[in-house]
Amino acid sequence: MRRALLLPLLLGLLALAAPAAFARATAPRVVVAVVDSGVTPTKQLAPRLLPGWDFVDGDATTTDRFGHGSEIANIVAKQCGACSILPVRVIGGSGIGTADLAAQGVEWATAHGAQVINLSLTTPAENAALTDAIEAAVHAGITVVVAAGNGGQPIGFPGASAPDAITVASVDVDGNLYSWSNYGPWVTALAPGIVQTRTSAGKLVDAVGTSASAGYVSGRVAHALQCQPGLTPAQTQTLARTGGFPTC
Repeated sequence: MRRALLLPLLLGLLALAAPAAFARATAPRVVVAVVDSGVTPTKQLAPRLLPGWDFVDGDATTTDRFGHGSEIANIVAKQCGACSILPVRVIGGSGIGTADLAAQGVEWATAHGAQVINLSLTTPAENAALTDAIEAAVHAGITVVVAAGNGGQPIGFPGASAPDAITVASVDVDGNLYSWSNYGPWVTALAPGIVQTRTSAGKLVDAVGTSASAGYVSGRVAHALQCQPGLTPAQTQTLARTGGFPTC
């Protein structure tokens, strides 16, 4: 049987002229699983990283060999000053993985303390195992945030098949949907399509795409959980839909 491929939503990177302050957590509490290409323990991220798992090589080494996961983790961390990052590697150094590995990654994160799971990746078609893993995570009380996709299409997976997840499309500074962002009634939230982040080498850049948008929302959800620890996935979905995230 042919395995369904999953692809990270590649980020267009534009170097910025000046660095910005990176929020540092003194007591990380909210655990955000970044199910992606791994996370490199840079100066900014190392204090936040928890022991994760690499489903590509079947070991505990989750260093990012592609770069995508580190950029997403930095976006998440910048939005929430009190979060830990749980790296789950399901995408290899070439930037390709399988939907089955992504499903296993979500299941692992669900069983290992994640409160938020970020999926900045897409599959070309619905995958039952991944959809089931996402829904099981939500039913376990975990908020799952999914990127809508960068194809400019009215459908995208796994977001379109996981109604209990927060699926994020990208908008510009005026709130207009980017032409490359997927869209449709299955999209839960709109978020900036250009978000400042750092590469796996620590370089400050702009990340462009719904990957970045999903990471932004995951960070905002984590911050909301820091402020109001009892929020349910349904409540965080409402906050994401309305943009009414609390501050503390």
